[in-house]
Amino acid sequence: MRSARWLRRALGAVPGGTPLYARVDLIDDVDGTPIVLELELIEPSLFFAFHPPAADALVRAIEARL
Repeated sequence: MRSARWLRRALGAVPGGTPLYARVDLIDDVDGTPIVLELELIEPSLFFAFHPPAADALVRAIEARL
């Protein structure tokens, strides 16, 4: 998958290593080359109400990095 390579490149540019949360928005330019529109590392709402176990998973991931 060609987009996965661009996602890894975008996340590789983040100082401090791979973040616990990230969203990379891509589009293709006129010749089909992916372009990063947005690299979001902070999300004001992680929508835990839609999947409550995700909150515990995030806590475990943070604890594992400490």
